[in-house]
Amino acid sequence: MSKNLEKKTKKVRIIKKLLKDAVSVFIADYRGISNNHMNDLRIICKEEKISLQIQKNTVFKIAFNNTQYSSLKKFFVGPTIVAFSVGNRPSSIVKIFRNFMKENSSFSIRSGMIGEDTVVEGEVMNKLESIRCREEAFLKFSMVVREISILKFLRLLKKIVSI
Repeated sequence: MSKNLEKKTKKVRIIKKLLKDAVSVFIADYRGISNNHMNDLRIICKEEKISLQIQKNTVFKIAFNNTQYSSLKKFFVGPTIVAFSVGNRPSSIVKIFRNFMKENSSFSIRSGMIGEDTVVEGEVMNKLESIRCREEAFLKFSMVVREISILKFLRLLKKIVSI
């Protein structure tokens, strides 16, 4: 086996492992983005435990073949970056990519997939970005509780139970 083929098969194995563990996968076009900006994106994603991969499209297509994410193969055209969310909320990638797009207008999200059968495109991504994770919801709830008196809170709970 040639060294080039060995390198490609190793890359395919890495991507297949990421796909196996992924909660969501999103594909974006990074055409026209400088190395400094890409490094900034990598740092942000690393902090959020999101794995970014930039490979040749043929490597991605081979890795995605016969997986639950195989319907995304049609989006591997041109400069492609793939983000794999493992354990995080699925919308965290969209949120990070949207914030990145504000500073880098040439960066664009092509598509994504949550779970085994939910392909996300267009308007659905806008809704997905606004979904809060469990920790954010608890934090917001605790702030509301802190602002109201305990007595009012108990009355509220009593009304909720009676519904």
